[in-house]
Amino acid sequence: MKKILSIVLVMVIALAMLAGCAASATDYPKDTVKIIVPFRAGGGSDTLARAVIANIDFPVSLVAVNIEGADGMVGAMECYRAKADGYTILTHNCTDLMSYTLSEITDIELYKELVSICDLVADYNVIATNKQSGWKDIEDVVKYAKANPGALKWSCTGAQNMDYATTILTIEALGLTDFVTVVPYDGGAESRVALMGDHVQMTTNTCADLAGVIAGGEVVPLLIVNDARIKAFPNVATTLEKGINVTFASPRGFYAPKGTPPEVVAVIANAMKAVSEKPTFIETMGKLGFEVEYKTGAEASARAIAWAEAFKPIFADMFDE
Repeated sequence: MKKILSIVLVMVIALAMLAGCAASATDYPKDTVKIIVPFRAGGGSDTLARAVIANIDFPVSLVAVNIEGADGMVGAMECYRAKADGYTILTHNCTDLMSYTLSEITDIELYKELVSICDLVADYNVIATNKQSGWKDIEDVVKYAKANPGALKWSCTGAQNMDYATTILTIEALGLTDFVTVVPYDGGAESRVALMGDHVQMTTNTCADLAGVIAGGEVVPLLIVNDARIKAFPNVATTLEKGINVTFASPRGFYAPKGTPPEVVAVIANAMKAVSEKPTFIETMGKLGFEVEYKTGAEASARAIAWAEAFKPIFADMFDE
């Protein structure tokens, strides 16, 4: 009888715990949700987070918190270690999350360990110069670089990620490996400032990071790193058009700590899906250089894992020399 009572008691406690968990999930959200932006204010991730906050229909407030450092890894790790209750989420791009592992900065596979809520937009890289250079196309750049070996400085975001890989592969395709100095910066905003201040003359940066200064005439786009022209800059040629076989888009989305209840993730994902369908949001994103391309968490996660496998040999060639 004592054994039976013990078993019954354990079952009652277990059911109570499950009921409590279910209740906490269905009661979500009750408090402010923090969105970690792992870069400084003014960059692509920051812009996206604040646009979502301005357009989302959510029962509670969302607030963007910038936690920068280590090419976005500091903020990503902050989310990784956060309580899995839905009140701390992260905006990031899967390409950077993959890069942290592929470049052996960490053995934590953040692109797998974090829960993908959704991908919301695609952000394309643009190869650009500043107005001081006077260059109008990529041929002007090649001509100058070869006539002045080592004088041209070319910035990118991070030293061991997809932006860096894109930059190196593009420079190689242009035949400028021995003529250009690559200068990595910790974020897109820093890289943009360096270009505008003429500390560097070329950059590989995201459309979102450069859209405003391109519109203002301070930065001149020369190439879009893609196989087809994009809505934001329809008059700018693509890398493929110029015979450069380097094409890559960087999806930006949202993540939660591992263990976050699926019901909670679904609440956030559904709200994000509604944002992606708002004409005002789509228009805003277009002006900022983003293409709205919603992917579910499952779709986004599967894509990131597949890309990571495909890029492993490329990173091995770059960093294991």
